Amino acid sequence: MFNRFKKFHAENPRVWKLFERFALELINTRKFEHYSSDAIVQRIRWHVALETREDAPYDEIKIGDHYRAYYARMFHVAHPEHAGFFRNKFLRSKNYPPYKHEPSPDGRPAGPEPDLDDQLRDLI
Repeated sequence: MFNRFKKFHAENPRVWKLFERFALELINTRKFEHYSSDAIVQRIRWHVALETREDAPYDEIKIGDHYRAYYARMFHVAHPEHAGFFRNKFLRSKNYPPYKHEPSPDGRPAGPEPDLDDQLRDLI
């Protein structure tokens, strides 16, 4: 899954910029302490496409639901002062084969994931 995310991110860098911009707006303007990465992805999917209808690249972007966890983690890596803004769970894809629907190992929020954080840092 992470390899697919890296490919998507490389082909659609504007999505990260929008994700980062919208998260920072919520923090700086609305003073939110926590928020949903899913809500930000939905905003990018629905509102940006409508607001930029003449801008074809936005209309062509299809953001996979599984990518939001990586964008949330990338935000925490890029902005460590806002660590915890998104409440991340352990990535099931780290422990299970792709497309295997099983419960997360313990349901607790994720702690530091140094290998993943380093890889995300390289993408920023």
